[in-house]
Amino acid sequence: MELSEKVISALTVASEKNVMDFISLAKGIYLLRIQSVTENVVRKLVIE
Repeated sequence: MELSEKVISALTVASEKNVMDFISLAKGIYLLRIQSVTENVVRKLVIE
């Protein structure tokens, strides 16, 4: 298993609700990092 850190996509948004398109990502496990003014959240995203 290879574990490397690369930025695949970076978005700047101005509203509380947003839709992100992950259809072009290859199968695998990704870490989704969401940063706001008040908090930072990391979630695991599994694409099968």
